[in-house]
Amino acid sequence: WILPDPGIAAPALSLADRRAQLATDGAKLLPGSGVSCGGSLVAGACENGYRESIVWTDVTLPDDVVTAPVDSVRATPPHFEASVHVSGPETAPVAQHAPRVAAAGSRVYVVWHEAPSGLENVFIAVSRDHGRTFAAPRRVSDNLPGTVAELNPAITVQGGRVAVVWQEFAAGHDDDHGRIEFARLDARGRKRGTDVRVDDDDTAGKWLPTVVFTSDATPAVAWIDERDGGPEGEPLEHVYAARGQRNGRAFAPAVRVDAGAPVDLAGHLDNKWCPALAAAGQTLYATWADFRNYNWDVFLARSDDGGATF
Repeated sequence: WILPDPGIAAPALSLADRRAQLATDGAKLLPGSGVSCGGSLVAGACENGYRESIVWTDVTLPDDVVTAPVDSVRATPPHFEASVHVSGPETAPVAQHAPRVAAAGSRVYVVWHEAPSGLENVFIAVSRDHGRTFAAPRRVSDNLPGTVAELNPAITVQGGRVAVVWQEFAAGHDDDHGRIEFARLDARGRKRGTDVRVDDDDTAGKWLPTVVFTSDATPAVAWIDERDGGPEGEPLEHVYAARGQRNGRAFAPAVRVDAGAPVDLAGHLDNKWCPALAAAGQTLYATWADFRNYNWDVFLARSDDGGATF
């Protein structure tokens, strides 16, 4: 596009000769080649001399200067204070992932996972001044540091109660054998008791837990669970939930939240993802992305008994 085929003028040139000439002229296109084009619209074997053209237009612009009216729909964006460092100082750079936040009064709680040494662990940092400063981060789980992969935490707060959930793998990064864990903390972010297992067993992958308190401070947890097999035994991702007992010291057996048969095309792809929970009194709402109709749609299920049934 920058020069005619030299073989037209000199048919005796070999293919290698023609390619060599193209490479020589192509190098002149490079920034800093020193070969001036003589103008911004000149195309050819010169610096930035690429050919430009319009293939199709569907907008007609006026030739004179036009000032558009101010767009009244666009409101002034909200004002945020300067951001603050939550995850704390590091002697060596460590990547933090999947942060989640909750707040009650002047206290702000942030959880995330990182791998300072070994496998990923869940951490929490607490602010007592509306998020302007944060105390040093602390690990949440009872696992020894770096020995168990803990991922994708979620947090909720109700009064002086704080609940954190996360997914972890039974061994290393084997994502076919997972579990959902729950920790109770006080308003200062300190542990209240040991970790509590939410789901039933390690025989399937478990993903993306979410947690909420109902009005009587009972925690409910939902997550993506791969325990159900498809038409050929392939693991499918469905939404499961469990209701806490004794203020989260134990959990009732998990129940499946999503319902409805998939269309034929989605028989092997009846997957769900990204669950979220909300509570109003003892009514619990679960929503998620769903592929049952061979398209990612959003569904919701309601529980009027705090998550025992949906």
